[in-house]
Amino acid sequence: MRNFFKSTVLSIALLFASVALAQYPTSPNTGKQTTQFNSNQFSALFNGPVTVSGLEQNTAKTSQYRIYSSTGDNGVVQVVELRYITMNGNIPVDYTSSDFYANEFVGDGIEDVNNRSQNVWEGHPFTYTFVTSADKKTVTRSRFIIVNGKEALFIMQISPISANDRDQWLDFEYSLRIK
Repeated sequence: MRNFFKSTVLSIALLFASVALAQYPTSPNTGKQTTQFNSNQFSALFNGPVTVSGLEQNTAKTSQYRIYSSTGDNGVVQVVELRYITMNGNIPVDYTSSDFYANEFVGDGIEDVNNRSQNVWEGHPFTYTFVTSADKKTVTRSRFIIVNGKEALFIMQISPISANDRDQWLDFEYSLRIK
C-alpha cells in the first residue's frame, strides 16, 4: 500500500512538472537574442542593447507608455511597449481591448494584414497581427497583450521584408515573461 501511495504521489508530481514545462513553447534558438532585459513588469531576451524611452503620454491623454527597443545586426528591430491606462476606470481584460490596440495599429498606415489571431499568454488575452507596411518594405509581428485593467504590454518585431525573421520572432516572443 505504501509503494502504491508513493508511486501515485510521484506520478502526480511528474504530471504537474510536465504541465509547468509545457506552459512555454520551445523557441528555435537562432542565437540572435543576446541581451537579457528585466524590468519590474516584464523580462525578455532582445537582439541587442536595449534603449528605454521616457514615459510619454498618448495624444488622447488616456494612457502613458514607455518603449524598450533594440536593433539587431540584420536590421530587425524588437520592441516592448508598456502602456499604463490613466483614464478613470479600467479597460476590459479581454479580446475587445487587445483588438482595439491591434485595430489602432493596423489602421495606422498598414496595408496588408497577413495574419491575425487571438490567444492567451501567461493567462492574459492577446491579439496577434502580422502585417506588411504600405510601402512593402517592412513586416511587423505584434502581440497586443492586456495584462490587467490598467496595463497593456505590446511586443513587436519590425523587419525588412527580405529578412527571414520568423524564427527570430519566435525566440523574442517566447522569451517574454510578464511579472
